[in-house]
Amino acid sequence: MRGRTTNFTISVEWTSGTPETVTLSISGVPDGCSSAFSPISGTSDFTSTLSIATTETATLGSHILTVTGTSTGGETAITSVTLVIREYEPTTTELIMDLLTTPTVLAAVIGFIGTIITAIVAITKLRGRKKSE
Repeated sequence: MRGRTTNFTISVEWTSGTPETVTLSISGVPDGCSSAFSPISGTSDFTSTLSIATTETATLGSHILTVTGTSTGGETAITSVTLVIREYEPTTTELIMDLLTTPTVLAAVIGFIGTIITAIVAITKLRGRKKSE
């Protein structure tokens, strides 16, 4: 909603080699919005909070923001977050639809459901086995 601030959690994980300092940057922030990372950089695994503040004149709609992490050695990693700006407070249904249409959230939901199904199948197979003599 316009005139509010929303936060995203950005997790930075160093996957191989000697950990380096990683600095975060963002692109795609719509007009009428400002962004800030806290902290903006860190070494090895760390978490940063990305705050997006909107004004009353912020551009309405769905905006994909690109977050880039650049290491001191020049390596980069990119992820994206979706910012939805409305003129009104969204309904629960709208919030759920926003979550389900965001690719990273949808992948997480599908992964979670897949894990549950795998667990159910494993339990069913275990129960179906006969005791060996």
